Amino acid sequence: MSASPTEGELIFLENFCKERGIRNVIEFGPGKSTEAFARAGCHVHSYEPSELYFFKYRRKFNGMPNIEIRLLRITGFPLAYPIGWKDMYDFAFVDSPVGASYKYFSRLDTVLHSLTIAPLIGLHDAKRRKEKNTLDILAEIGWNVIAQSPEEDTRKGIVILEKK
Repeated sequence: MSASPTEGELIFLENFCKERGIRNVIEFGPGKSTEAFARAGCHVHSYEPSELYFFKYRRKFNGMPNIEIRLLRITGFPLAYPIGWKDMYDFAFVDSPVGASYKYFSRLDTVLHSLTIAPLIGLHDAKRRKEKNTLDILAEIGWNVIAQSPEEDTRKGIVILEKK
């Protein structure tokens, strides 16, 4: 499990959403980022693959009408993503799960799914080797990094991608 985004990364996410007018976010891996999206005025649909963390975050965000936490049951690969909240989102933020190709590409399955449901994709831990490999694949299929968290504010980085 990766470390939570830093305070600088959270400010970056919140400001990005406000500046772009983002209102509907799908997130893979709830936590501090969920709070940042809510502060930005977003409705957050968040999937958690761990039952333990699912119950933790469901309790934490209980009573917050703009945050929905759902369990993402992993029964095999490729990952099967439930449909039914919305068909399209303004922004997808990927911080989980690692996916089937985790030995070489971290979170590639989730990112590839996200490309089909959102025009903007955020990837946490973007400075790690396996996430960089995932970013290389995305560049090959026409996605550009359009924003990234400031170097001084981050340990592992967040990048935002958009289709060329």
